[in-house]
Amino acid sequence: MGFGVPLSYKVVGSAVVPGFLGDQDWPWLRGLLDERERFVGRPQRALEARLRAPLPREGPPGKKRMALHVLAGLGRSERDAAVPPRQARRLVFGEAARAPGPRPLVLARVAVP
Repeated sequence: MGFGVPLSYKVVGSAVVPGFLGDQDWPWLRGLLDERERFVGRPQRALEARLRAPLPREGPPGKKRMALHVLAGLGRSERDAAVPPRQARRLVFGEAARAPGPRPLVLARVAVP
């Protein structure tokens, strides 16, 4: 059972189009997506900190909160790593402890199969 106001939307092909967004929302949404794209590969907390700061084009606060909520959920599901992060950290820190050196050198030694 849900609470609150049901969301208005329509399905167009395989996309769900929210009814509460209009043409006037696309510029600030595009800016939000561009910011997200700039932070791909960086820690989620860095993106979250950036999105707390004013953006070049601000959206209405309620709509922006909803968009940020959706983006937060997407960020967690799109990780595609060749090596799980926990294992990668263990390998890198283990190598740095075994043979200290500059960060790029340690990473290069770990990256060699």
